[in-house]
Amino acid sequence: MTGQLTYNIPGIYSFICPPDVTSVSVVCVGGGGQGATSMGVDSNGGGGGGLGYKNNITVIPGNTYKVVVGDAGSKNFWGDGVDGGDSYFKDISIVAGLGGKGGATYGIPGVGGTYFGDGGGNGGNGGAANSLQGGGGGAGGYSGNGGDGLSSASGSSGAGSGGAGGGGYKAGGGGVGLLGEGSSGASASSGTIGNAGSGGDDGKVPTKNFSYTNNSGVATTFSTSFPPKGGAYGGGGCSAPTYGAGGHGAVRIIWGDGRAFPSTNTGDVGICTTTLNSFDLDNPPQQDLFIRVRDGNAYLNPILKWNFELCYPEVDIYNSDNLDTSKYRIFSRESRPSLSVYEKNQTLEYRDSENITSLTLNQEVLPIDCPLNTYVKGVTSGASGFVRRNEGDAYGDVLKLSDTTGSFWNNEQIEFSRPNNSKYSTRTTVTRTITKIDISSTNNNDIEILIDDNGTRQSLDQPSNPIFGDYWTADVMSDSEKTFLQEHTKAKWNVGLGTILTSWTFDEKSCAYMAPLNTPPEGNSVGIVTNKALYNLNTDVFVGVGTTSISNNIIENRWDEAAYQADNTKGWVTD
Repeated sequence: MTGQLTYNIPGIYSFICPPDVTSVSVVCVGGGGQGATSMGVDSNGGGGGGLGYKNNITVIPGNTYKVVVGDAGSKNFWGDGVDGGDSYFKDISIVAGLGGKGGATYGIPGVGGTYFGDGGGNGGNGGAANSLQGGGGGAGGYSGNGGDGLSSASGSSGAGSGGAGGGGYKAGGGGVGLLGEGSSGASASSGTIGNAGSGGDDGKVPTKNFSYTNNSGVATTFSTSFPPKGGAYGGGGCSAPTYGAGGHGAVRIIWGDGRAFPSTNTGDVGICTTTLNSFDLDNPPQQDLFIRVRDGNAYLNPILKWNFELCYPEVDIYNSDNLDTSKYRIFSRESRPSLSVYEKNQTLEYRDSENITSLTLNQEVLPIDCPLNTYVKGVTSGASGFVRRNEGDAYGDVLKLSDTTGSFWNNEQIEFSRPNNSKYSTRTTVTRTITKIDISSTNNNDIEILIDDNGTRQSLDQPSNPIFGDYWTADVMSDSEKTFLQEHTKAKWNVGLGTILTSWTFDEKSCAYMAPLNTPPEGNSVGIVTNKALYNLNTDVFVGVGTTSISNNIIENRWDEAAYQADNTKGWVTD
């Protein structure tokens, strides 16, 4: 049997060895490190991910093997860059591409990731910031290292030596492909994205185009750019005023006679040629996944649909009514939520994601008091659940819970405790009182709601086909870390917009400066000069002209400080 399988979405997976397959060859690319974030000088680029391959790995048909795909370094909005994640098959010491290190602010550039296996290459180092902003390192290659990022505003970055080229000044490093060895990535000049090696992706400068008619009735197109990123797979991120993310990692497994890395019959042949193209990590593409279950809990890791079908042909996955949910469940891959202002260190676990319990409370809940995956317990009923935050949802006075056990009561108090990846660990307890309970299902199955004789208690029947899904957790910053972030924010403001917007005051809960008047519903970005087309990003509707001195954000409203100083009831304008 000949075939291959590619894993190119960061996460942990289970590879079930297909029938009659006793040997596989594997290539792994680590995630690229994030460039340091700074509005000033000496912010260094992130290192590229390493690439490692190994041939003739012994496997047993039907056995399950761990696959880990390293995430891109991308989670810090300020300060030192985050390291890219490691990618490996079975065990990191067998075959792996290690993640590149994040670049440091006022420190050293990110070092490229190394590798394990029969061969491969280290990722290139991030560019050193000599009072500037360094480029990202290129991903490692099949027979040599990725190129180093550029450290100055002139010259050229390092070329790949079997791997991808480094990024130019203020640009992400190139990524490397998974189909075997190809050409090396060339060097890049200042401000130019790193060139890919072996069929990977160049460094990226994401853009979005908007078509509109201006105030003079002339139809045109406005384009905006977002922070540059390292290319897939494994490109290091550049340093940037906001943040330069690295490229995510990947793992590819091939099998069949006469196939071996770096370049012997390594293309897609036989069964399964599934490879997802480059994508935005905050909005991952959907892919059909399943997971095995034991005693009501997820067992091992998600399995790609084709791999599941090949190894469990007796299971009818197309007829959900016949799917034995005590053994197998549909798995839903969830987007990684944005960190709230005082959160850090996101982690991932798998939980039953079918039932959602919405609790209306007597007082609003803030993410700082109740972060994602906080353990919630009813004081009277003993019912419990975990906080679920859908992207874009505001907590307010409604709290959504998943993985709920027991039945909450109206008018009872609930307690929040920080899980730290365990529902039994606690922190300062916060309480609220329930005023209303609603129960729903993520797959729109009808759920029977039961109310007891006094009309206050609610429970639910389990849906017939519950699913498992990703659940993200995050740690809360320490008091000293919160203080450091606040002081950093104040320092940037006082040498930037704060010199103009003197009426704005610092809000500790959001760690941001706020206008003295409520923000119009269209948005809260700040513009100073009226010379650029503006859009409402939620509707793609042109709303006027203006500009902003905050990063590259597109704004919907403009604050007129002079108008506020003349009349304290005025301030927000739409051009």
